[in-house]
Amino acid sequence: SLDVDFEGFCFRMRIYNKLELMNLSKLASDNDKNASESLQQLELCLVVRPVHHSYVKGLSMKYATYGHTVRVAKKWIDSHMLSDSIRIEIIELLVAYVFLDQ
Repeated sequence: SLDVDFEGFCFRMRIYNKLELMNLSKLASDNDKNASESLQQLELCLVVRPVHHSYVKGLSMKYATYGHTVRVAKKWIDSHMLSDSIRIEIIELLVAYVFLDQ
């Protein structure tokens, strides 16, 4: 990744290369444990998290109170000392379910 500092803001840039994912998946299919772990981490970082972020941003744009509700839910999870057990993405998905379940 590359960190760029511009007028007081810091941007992190990651280059997404499908060829790297394909090579790691070939190694993982050969029962290489390190390659399969690296593949999972890379897919999470380059594929899953950006898609999740775009969905959450869309919900925030559609429902003005979504972001506030997520913040309250995170605060509640922290106050019950469960933040080490429950990932932030799970909390966002649970709140999204509440907003979308009609």
